[in-house]
Amino acid sequence: MKEVKFIYHRDIDYDLLNEIIKIKSVAWPYSYENQKKWINSNLNDEDIHVLLSDGKRYLAYMNLIKTAVVIDSEELAIYGIGNVCALEKGKGWGKDIIIAVNQYLNKIDSLGVLFCKKDLVKFYSENGWNLVHQSQLKIDNEDKTIYCMINKIIKFETLQYNGKLF
Repeated sequence: MKEVKFIYHRDIDYDLLNEIIKIKSVAWPYSYENQKKWINSNLNDEDIHVLLSDGKRYLAYMNLIKTAVVIDSEELAIYGIGNVCALEKGKGWGKDIIIAVNQYLNKIDSLGVLFCKKDLVKFYSENGWNLVHQSQLKIDNEDKTIYCMINKIIKFETLQYNGKLF
């Protein structure tokens, strides 16, 4: 039976950090030191690591970044979805972990926002995420190949994000 753990960044120990880096390195093959540096530079104590396990080993990983967006001139606290990855592709572990995060976000009544490349839009759409039309999106990123998705259907004119993409 699969289990999902939600762990604040401040509570991550050495062994768990190694497991996270092991999974992340499959998708992003950087050195251990570069992975560790990225995690410690980009995550804050209140951000959340999410790990999917089969009881014997960790299978998939992602993180939730506590941040904010501006929707129609109103600032709103949200969780940014980042680093969705798995030890192996095609096993359904990415789907399992994203569904668990969807349930978590619904439980805490939080908006989730993610940025992805075009080839991932279908995956997220099939798993409960809604594409934000490019005309509604204002981000500090010149890359027009980045798509934005949210976990809830809400009506708005513009969604603005001024931070680093997660």
